Amino acid sequence: MYPQDVCKSYRYSQITRFVQSHEVDDSWSFKELGRVQTSYLTHNYHRYPAKFIPQLTARLIKENSRIGDLVCDPFMGSGTALVEAIVNGRRAYGTDINPVAVLISKAKTTPIEPAFLKDQISPLLGEI
Repeated sequence: MYPQDVCKSYRYSQITRFVQSHEVDDSWSFKELGRVQTSYLTHNYHRYPAKFIPQLTARLIKENSRIGDLVCDPFMGSGTALVEAIVNGRRAYGTDINPVAVLISKAKTTPIEPAFLKDQISPLLGEI
């Protein structure tokens, strides 16, 4: 056996012992949630690939920040963390290299004034 193989084997056994010595916290699985529970608010705007369920993001934000803190998501994807930060009283900042992700996140996090929306929809409803 080569020295690097001994190191890998030792690290593997350390990791295995560590994992086996800790009890599994099933509350992080969110397995009881269905699509309806995970697509509330604006989370259903786009079927972005590999996005987090909002309950996971909300729990992490609540456990690791305080109201008023800034939550930064440097790989924001569809903006799940940004929405959950705002909903939970935090300020939010996100960025992404993907312009589609930026557009989706803007759509999910930009509030629309009800009066503006009413002014925009009234002519449309009149034509329908």
